[in-house]
Amino acid sequence: MLEGPYWTASGILAASFPELKNDGYSFSRYYIIIDSGFYKSLNPEEKKAVIGHEMGHINGVEQLTQTELDADTFATKYVSPQTFIDLLHKAIPDESIQKLSKQYKLRIENLKKLKQGQVH
Repeated sequence: MLEGPYWTASGILAASFPELKNDGYSFSRYYIIIDSGFYKSLNPEEKKAVIGHEMGHINGVEQLTQTELDADTFATKYVSPQTFIDLLHKAIPDESIQKLSKQYKLRIENLKKLKQGQVH
């Protein structure tokens, strides 16, 4: 986990990166980085959701897809869609951003469909 104001100030709470070697990126090893303050605020299920989401991004590199929706869907292999919805509310607590962000709305709608069994 990384400490420091960069992660919180930039709004990045978690990210995944391929290993960087002298001759470029190694796509055989990845790192998941999570802001320590955010991580400490999560319950065990939410921690699984964050890690599952980042694993979805890593899996997306292999599948040539890397959307937030794909990573969210991948995370629901490990936690319920409702857990991930709760996590998004915790990660983006500002209701004005929730209302204005198209991506946020799409992610919540996708997770609700998953919860209802409408997405496979």
